[in-house]
Order: sequence, then C-alpha cells, then structure tokens
Amino acid sequence: MITSAQRRRQISPEIATQPTRANEAMRGCLDRLTNHIPEERLAVRIQHQLLRIAQEAISNAVRHGKPTVVTVTLRWRASRLTLRIKDNGSGIPQALPSKNKGMGLRSMRERAAQIGAKLAIQAGLGGGTRILVTVPISV
Repeated sequence: MITSAQRRRQISPEIATQPTRANEAMRGCLDRLTNHIPEERLAVRIQHQLLRIAQEAISNAVRHGKPTVVTVTLRWRASRLTLRIKDNGSGIPQALPSKNKGMGLRSMRERAAQIGAKLAIQAGLGGGTRILVTVPISV
C-alpha cells in the first residue's frame, strides 16, 4: 500500500521531465521557471491535478503542435498558484478550446474544476498554444 507521504512528489521536477517522456525525439528545449514554491504545504490533490494537467498539455503540444520549445512556468503569488504551459508549435484551432471535443481538453477542464482552478486555453499570438491554470491557495 502506498502512503500519502510516498504519493507526495515535488511537482516542479516531475513536470520538468514531461516533454522528454512525451516524445524522446523532440529536439527542442524546456524552459521551466519556479519561484520557491513551498510544495510541502500544498495539498497532495492539488499537486497531483496540476501534474496531470501539465502532462496532458505537454503531450498534446508534442503530439499535435510539433513545437521546438515548451515553456512551463509554475508561480506562487500571494493567494494563488499559476501553472502556465506555452509552446511554439502549430497552435490550436480557435474553435476547439471552447468545445468539449477531445478527451485531453475535457480531462484538463475536469481536473481544474476538481481543485477549484480556472483553466484558460488559448492560441498563442504568432502560433503555438498557451494554457493557464490558476488555483486559489490558502496555506
């Protein structure tokens, strides 16, 4: 049986490995930025859902957008935690994010809702896709 202590992973290093796992052949780079997030005070369920959202976003970018750069930013500011995944790939069709097509986008929306987060999926200016997850935090 896995204890909650064993389930607790540091979300920043785990997210950082996702582009490599998603596509070993991706010839690009991952830019990750964090600002000393006190992860030990962050609920395990929030860490887990953010990790899964990041995994899906990165996997979608690699699978559909063929980016050369994926930027993952995790920031803690006052009463919120913000996860941003941005890529320079071919982008997402404007109509797609608002519809419930595709299990991946639906899954990201459901996971965000489970932790009370706001999820925004946008086509990036000049190409690529931007995904922004904002979680209210009270620790």
